[in-house]
Amino acid sequence: MVAPFAPLFESLNVTDISVIIPTYNRKEMLQMAVASALAIRRFQAEVIVIDDGSTDGTRELKWEDGRVKMLLQSHAGGNVARNRGMQAATGTYLKFLDDDDYLNPEAVEKQIDFLNATQYHVCFGSWYVRIERGNEVVTRLEQKGPIHDPVISLLGLWSCAPFAYLLRTEKVREIVWDEKLAGFQDFDFFLKVAESVKAFYFFNEIIGHYRVHEKGNVMQKSPLKRALHLVRLLDNACMRYQQAGDSLFTTDVKKALAQGYYASVRVLYQWDRKKFRIIKKKIVTLDPTFRPSINYPKRDQQWVPLIGMTNYEAFLQLRRRLINFFTGYLNEIEKKVKEEL
Repeated sequence: MVAPFAPLFESLNVTDISVIIPTYNRKEMLQMAVASALAIRRFQAEVIVIDDGSTDGTRELKWEDGRVKMLLQSHAGGNVARNRGMQAATGTYLKFLDDDDYLNPEAVEKQIDFLNATQYHVCFGSWYVRIERGNEVVTRLEQKGPIHDPVISLLGLWSCAPFAYLLRTEKVREIVWDEKLAGFQDFDFFLKVAESVKAFYFFNEIIGHYRVHEKGNVMQKSPLKRALHLVRLLDNACMRYQQAGDSLFTTDVKKALAQGYYASVRVLYQWDRKKFRIIKKKIVTLDPTFRPSINYPKRDQQWVPLIGMTNYEAFLQLRRRLINFFTGYLNEIEKKVKEEL
């Protein structure tokens, strides 16, 4: 593959930014992701592609640009690949890019300018969500900053596309991606980053494009798996804070943890009632006056404090069943009418 741009500073040995791209069976999308990273021109960039056992010809791609490093591994998961990429990275700064997303290189260059000129170790920006359904494409802007406390925000399930962050390598080198997590990996990793560096700066530029498409992560299609992985990462965080003592396990952190756990209760009530009861108890223990925050639907904010979490979920489940029953009944009637005609 021929690089779209040649680096302007080939004689320099210093690498300014390492863009880490784990990939698995997305040969065509990967090439677009790599091209967007290679388009960083004002700084020395290296693009580290870690192939996680692809079988679609990705491994046979020939990268003519010397800034691309290809690492191969058997199929072990994206987090194993990301950790390998971090170990191999030589850049002053790190950026994680999924193989189906792509960057706005000029905005990344501005992020580098900012961190070079300040004492911040992490900055993040906005991004476009690109939803692809067949030939139809819908794009919307996601802007999630500024934030006051990244730990509190992340625990409350504030979200940011991984590529929207730029990280100072020396400050995050020892932080690893949890290789046992198959969902919410980015939440877990950047939460640990937030615990370490304390402050994230909101950099008001559009950093790239996050794609939602038919070949997306299967975790997006499995609500129960997503809920269980969310619970696991929050359990891990809760354990870290308890071990750290009152300096980290503050009232605000407990309330934020409760808000994070609440995101799992609807799915757990439907599919794992025992786990639902465990999580409900955790929520009330962490925040005895719990009520859903503004991040949740208005009806949740209104009804949970009035009738309780269990009664509210029971009501919603009954409502869903009635809607499904009457929808099916009406469809049957419509079918018989058509047959008679």
